[in-house]
Amino acid sequence: MAFSFRSCFANCFVFILTVLHIIVLAGSIASVALIFVIRPNPTFPAGWGFIIVGAITFLSGVFGVFFSGRFGCCGIHLLLHALSIAGTCATGIIAVAKPDTLVGDMQPTIALDKAHDLMIVEGGIMLALFTLQLLLMILTCCAQSCGCLDGGYEELDSASAAKKAAADAIKEEQRRARMESTSAHKLAQKMKEKYGMVTGTKSDYDIEK
Repeated sequence: MAFSFRSCFANCFVFILTVLHIIVLAGSIASVALIFVIRPNPTFPAGWGFIIVGAITFLSGVFGVFFSGRFGCCGIHLLLHALSIAGTCATGIIAVAKPDTLVGDMQPTIALDKAHDLMIVEGGIMLALFTLQLLLMILTCCAQSCGCLDGGYEELDSASAAKKAAADAIKEEQRRARMESTSAHKLAQKMKEKYGMVTGTKSDYDIEK
């Protein structure tokens, strides 16, 4: 029962991680899309810096959705998380603190005031992604150490089921042995009541002869 509860808890934990990674995917796509809205042909490093960070965050989300529940928190996932956390933190702070400078470097094809507003939104998305990625990294490491990932609790459930089956088999064998012993004892009692003690009967018969 305890292992079943743990398995259910692990599945719920993995589901929550998957949902958070999907949100990260959506946020990374939105962050890259905003850069192309500001300027369809982004400049370097201002425009492409955001795109590279968004791509790394996207890969981190893809890995989290499709692979972390199967393979656990491996080095690639940790590396993507770390790069995404550093990138989203840096770009988010710069976009919120100095939007005019970034807009000037990007040379937007839309109105400057609209580009300014979009850059602030971009900074907000990056800071939100930074918070999510930091939370996900902590939760993923905790889940890995607790055995929630890579089928940890499923293996415990299998081992528990195997032990229970072995114990049940031993109990069944003991029960059958007791039944056979009881049946043999009852049969011996019936034979004794019907024919008497075999040794005693033979002795009397021999004496009479």
